[in-house]
Amino acid sequence: MGSSIDHFVWAAPDLDSGNAAIEELFGVRPMLGGSHPGLGTRNSLIALGSQIYLEIMAPDEGILPSGSPGEKLSQLKAPGLMTWVNRSAGLTDLAKLTQRSVPKLVPVGRFKTQRETATEELLTWELLFVTQHEFGGLMPFFIDWQNTAHPSLSAPSGGQLKELLLRSPDAELLNLALDVLDVDQMVRSAEESAIEIEVVTSNGNIVLASTPETLQLQFI
Repeated sequence: MGSSIDHFVWAAPDLDSGNAAIEELFGVRPMLGGSHPGLGTRNSLIALGSQIYLEIMAPDEGILPSGSPGEKLSQLKAPGLMTWVNRSAGLTDLAKLTQRSVPKLVPVGRFKTQRETATEELLTWELLFVTQHEFGGLMPFFIDWQNTAHPSLSAPSGGQLKELLLRSPDAELLNLALDVLDVDQMVRSAEESAIEIEVVTSNGNIVLASTPETLQLQFI
């Protein structure tokens, strides 16, 4: 089965300011993605290498459904990494693996998801989430792009991902869970949870990190 890093979600209270902040850091204007029906969110993207990208996630324009991810994003005090996403072509098998995990994880999905691009192209994919844990955004969710071209192929290049760092007070438990889920990523023990990525760019190496607030945001 196997899985690999697909993208990182960088949460912002509004898309315009989020895009401006990323453009200032990376020297590249993010490509407008589109809206996610039912979630109250919209996004933009920059590529971080082959088959990897950064997703700037923000509230959609207009009325936000109560309790929706979009409403929660609109209340952020500052932007930051929210979570990370692994790519897998075996979401059904992956869901079954959660039954062997310690602590016990509960799979939610597969969700058939779609959005329309700025050029009115319809993109479709499937998502699988794992729940009933206390790891917040340190636990990735999983995506299968199926027949949709990977977004990194059309997004402007922001640089090359160098490293992903995960830190947690419960590193041992999280490492056990990730191992069962066939995720090849080691979590370091630390007093506070955090996600951090380092990207090699034409502006030098850039580090993006979570905040305690963004790390607790959840889609499910």
